[in-house]
Amino acid sequence: MQSYEYKVIPAPARGEKERGLKTGAEKFAHALTLAMNELAREGWEYWRAETLPAEERSGLTSKTTVYHNLLVFRRPTGTASLPGTSEAIVAVDAMEAAAKRLISAIAPEGRAPRLGPAEEPQIAAKPLTEHDRPDMLRPELSKAEAIRAELSRVADSPRLSAARPGGATPGDAEA
Repeated sequence: MQSYEYKVIPAPARGEKERGLKTGAEKFAHALTLAMNELAREGWEYWRAETLPAEERSGLTSKTTVYHNLLVFRRPTGTASLPGTSEAIVAVDAMEAAAKRLISAIAPEGRAPRLGPAEEPQIAAKPLTEHDRPDMLRPELSKAEAIRAELSRVADSPRLSAARPGGATPGDAEA
């Protein structure tokens, strides 16, 4: 596994003037390009940009937290890595790649899907009677048959009938 040395520099705070650049974003991008190309000539590869907090003095006794924008560069070193560290580095790189795939700012375009009502109607099953329960507890019934019996019992409940369009019950369709 290749080992690297790293260099961290502050990101440019303002843009560099150049002929033909009009907007602030263009001037800032040009300043960033100059810094990156200068380090690339020295063999440094751009790795990432970070914003990190730092505690700094403010006045005589107080401290405040400020955030610094930093550019991280790396270049290969001539020495081999320590034994056992290459697996850890590979694992960290794999986790970073997986996190980048999961955290994506790309959203599908188009209209949002139409959603149904926020609340579903409350359905109460009819109370169990002594006739209903023994059917469910009979050992000769398979699980599927027991579930079918319970579903038919719930389907015949009065609240479910009222929730159907037109108040129809399952028996009304057959008649």
